[in-house]
Amino acid sequence: ASVGLASIHLSLPIVLGGGLVLALAGFLVLFMPESGFRPTPREERTTWQAMARTLTDGTRVVRRQPVLVTFLGIAALGGMASEGFDRLSEAHFLANFAFPTIGGLTPVIWFGIMSVGSMLLGIGAAEIVRRRVDTTRHGVMSRTLFALTTLQISSVIIFGLTGNFTLALLASWGGSLLHSVIEPMQDAWLVPKIDPKVRATVLSMMGQASALGQVGGGPVVGAIGLRASLRAAMVVSGAVLSPALLLYARAARQGKTAETQAAISLGARLPREAR
Repeated sequence: ASVGLASIHLSLPIVLGGGLVLALAGFLVLFMPESGFRPTPREERTTWQAMARTLTDGTRVVRRQPVLVTFLGIAALGGMASEGFDRLSEAHFLANFAFPTIGGLTPVIWFGIMSVGSMLLGIGAAEIVRRRVDTTRHGVMSRTLFALTTLQISSVIIFGLTGNFTLALLASWGGSLLHSVIEPMQDAWLVPKIDPKVRATVLSMMGQASALGQVGGGPVVGAIGLRASLRAAMVVSGAVLSPALLLYARAARQGKTAETQAAISLGARLPREAR
């Protein structure tokens, strides 16, 4: 629908989208009142103390489990890499490629095709991973994420270097769908390791680490695209994710150590007959 509207006027889907969000807000005000909400009496509220306590507990959990610290680093690197790719990929296509004129397709329609194709491929890839990968096995998860991240790095770098539109399209799809698969796999690996009481806080910390990576790396990649070239910016976006491979290898070792310690601890607690 957006592609069709943009073919009439480029700003039309943006304006319509904003109008739909405003309409949704109005609908929610009218039909989703908080009539069942019973606020805590003001004199009994300890909102800030509860927030501080939850944050402190979350930080303590992260510091106690080295694998979570490792994943904070991975999240930051992922944010740095994704910011350049997400923000500059369209500009890279427009500046450095001639879109095929098959059927008179305009760049707006091509971007619609790219978006739909990326989403469909991402859904298919996620389903394959869901069926084939045992997320409860630490070694399997670490090897799978290592392999997928290697492919993601390769896809983004190829996207930056190639001059062929078809290869660039495939590489762009590869970078997007791999990113969409890796994030939920990381969550599936992490969630069982986090105390449910502070799980939301720790996952929020992971999100903040990613956001810091975006804030720190985005302007750098943008400056490279402005002063050097968009191709160089894409290559840097892929290369900056490379240290994550070392962190995945580190997470694999940390997981094995934790599992060994847990097994030793369990064996020490079992009666001799059970052992």
